[in-house]
Amino acid sequence: MAVDGLPRAVRLRYIEQTTAQLQSRSYSEMRLIFREFGLNPSNPDDTWGGGFEDEADYARLHLSALTDEDLIELQDYVTGPAVKESVTWEPGYVNAFLSHLATEKDYVTSFKDQLERRGFSAFVAHEDITPSAAWRESIEAHLSTCDLAIAFVQPGFFNSQWTEQEIGWVLGVGRPIISLLFDPNTELRGFMAFRQAIKVGQRSVSELADMVTDSAAKSPTLGPKLRRGAVQRLVTSPSYFHTYDAARNLATHWPTLTTDEAVQIERAKQENDQVGHCVKASRDIAWLLKRAERPPPRPDLDEEPF
Repeated sequence: MAVDGLPRAVRLRYIEQTTAQLQSRSYSEMRLIFREFGLNPSNPDDTWGGGFEDEADYARLHLSALTDEDLIELQDYVTGPAVKESVTWEPGYVNAFLSHLATEKDYVTSFKDQLERRGFSAFVAHEDITPSAAWRESIEAHLSTCDLAIAFVQPGFFNSQWTEQEIGWVLGVGRPIISLLFDPNTELRGFMAFRQAIKVGQRSVSELADMVTDSAAKSPTLGPKLRRGAVQRLVTSPSYFHTYDAARNLATHWPTLTTDEAVQIERAKQENDQVGHCVKASRDIAWLLKRAERPPPRPDLDEEPF
């Protein structure tokens, strides 16, 4: 997972949370883990420079030497399978937690469908939690692992203890929040007031999904991952409708494909009938491929040297 510049406060939380998980392990285990992540771990018995106070001190020192990307990957490893089994994110996409009132489930579910056609994996609590799953644990797992949250701020949103806690959780782990304001007279509260908001007005679900996509695409952290997800949505499209939306999304937000992306789409045209035979999307796809970056010319090995 590509990560670009964690805020310092968030990075410190990652270090402390991972330290709490590692400190119960033996020095031998920790040294093996740190080697796998490219470090040259110190000998815990080495007293040079003062040595180490305890296992937590040893773990903390080495964690601070990791890149942001490796730090997040290591935390994901040490949290174990319990959290991973509780989440439903599709791998490779931007994970969006949709915070909403229970009464708005149908509207938010339709929004989720539009968002996922644009390169996201979205979570709607009342839709996605299976009856056998622990409701609270699943909510917490998705809040902890989301890339951003989208708040559906409708009348009563701030009176719900659940939506309030969800937003507080996301702010606490340093994830971005995009608020959709359905009532023009509603004012965002607390720290939400300092973050981006979109006034819904008469906009359709599709138009709002485009605006959220545009915002995320401009983020240096979310943009590259969202772009990869957008291409993946097109090449794996299960229907003509999805193909059209995915192609329109790429043409709107990423009009210049890389050579590799163009190759993926060309292959999908041949191997996926829902892409190759979608007449409605053919114009967008042809336009994208025409504008794609071209590979550098191959050298002519038979050319006479000068």
